Amino acid sequence: MTMTSEASVAAKHGDNFIRPFSAGDADAVAAILLHAFQKSDKPAPRGLVDYLRSVYLDTPWYDPELASRVMVRSDGQIAGFVGVTPLPMLLDGKPFRAIMTSSISVDERLADPMTGPRLMRDARDSAADAVLSDRCNEMAIILARQLRSEVAGKYSLDWVRLLRPAAFAAEVAGRRFGPARLLKPLVAPLDKRFHDRAMASVEPHWQAPGQVRGLSHFADEPINIEQLTELVPNLIAHYPLRPDLNRAQWRRILTDGSQKANHGEFVSRVVTGRDGEPIGVFLYHVRPGDFAEVLQLLALPGQEAHVVDKALAHAREMGAVAMHGRAHPSFLDTLRSRRAFFFTDQSTIINSRNPAMLEHFRQGTAFFTGLAGEHWMRLNGDKF
Repeated sequence: MTMTSEASVAAKHGDNFIRPFSAGDADAVAAILLHAFQKSDKPAPRGLVDYLRSVYLDTPWYDPELASRVMVRSDGQIAGFVGVTPLPMLLDGKPFRAIMTSSISVDERLADPMTGPRLMRDARDSAADAVLSDRCNEMAIILARQLRSEVAGKYSLDWVRLLRPAAFAAEVAGRRFGPARLLKPLVAPLDKRFHDRAMASVEPHWQAPGQVRGLSHFADEPINIEQLTELVPNLIAHYPLRPDLNRAQWRRILTDGSQKANHGEFVSRVVTGRDGEPIGVFLYHVRPGDFAEVLQLLALPGQEAHVVDKALAHAREMGAVAMHGRAHPSFLDTLRSRRAFFFTDQSTIINSRNPAMLEHFRQGTAFFTGLAGEHWMRLNGDKF
């Protein structure tokens, strides 16, 4: 399909219609996002408006056939939005055309109850071979099931690993009642006592993630984004379903993913084995006294434990009270053995008529979420 005009691709729904998102829509869409996700009717920051244009219209993978969508009322006002990001993939060695939906939002003051389903149905009926979403709440799940989408349970687990239990408790309490954070200096001696006891133990202890037997044979050091654009494709090459991106595309994802001002400093480190060759990377953001928020863990097959142990040890050294991230199936066993606990906050949804693609998600052999999902976008964790 060649896009020649908005009228040629608009889907009519009574007096309303769906058409591709354009640069002139960014102000209205930013206002809808603020209203939907932050319950704010203040004017949208210029930085947010500019970023919507950038991430949905000006990327190395932009495809006019697979564009974001807006619902427009008969009076010209925009009532809803669904972000669409093309995701070129390889499925068992063959090109596979997927899209990722994100930032699905409706202004209930302007829209009718069917606006969300219509936007999602329009995205599903695009030229893509599959529609993926990795940050779906309960309402989005209900909507997705109505469209015969599938919840990918193995890709819908978040994990948390405590690093400073007493400070963790104070931080969690402080998120509900701010003054509780004042307890952190008072409980710090407890965490130090727990850690010192663990370090003195001859056996590996969960309170000392850097003391795992054999970990001294492995090293970690900083790695920059340009180096990552070369290394990441090698670290995911064993997945039969994975993104098929060039270095410019990886550079954009990694650059945006590094900018999460709400989560603190960006940490990017490569883990090397006994021979000095890379076996994995860990990417996260951290602020001392807060959670370390993982952007991505990557490891060659069989090396997951060494990457997790290095990541946990480094996050503790950086002052984090706990480490949190979205679990990939290949890391589940390692994270369980390291005493992480799991929960579902937002789910991954897939819609495709391709049985091989669906089976890879069911078996956990697809590379998705993190750098291949929605989490890398600055909309998740940055300030505008």
